[in-house]
Amino acid sequence: MHLAVPLISNQIIRDELVKCEEDLAAGKSLGESIKKIKVLPPIVGHLVAVGEESGAIVSSLHEIAEAFEQEKTTLFLRSTQP
Repeated sequence: MHLAVPLISNQIIRDELVKCEEDLAAGKSLGESIKKIKVLPPIVGHLVAVGEESGAIVSSLHEIAEAFEQEKTTLFLRSTQP
């Protein structure tokens, strides 16, 4: 996370992920930290927590990324239709 957080352009998300980094350094779980981020859908924190618990964090993050990408595409297509 330390390398990725500075690359995030959304200041609100970046600030929240800095807090997650601090939680991780204090020994807390990433899923529980992400659940505190109010600007993210609650399912994100739950999926991360499940990924952590099952040892499949990479696939959980991939699933989240795909869902956000699909949502972005859907919103874009809706905004361009008359």
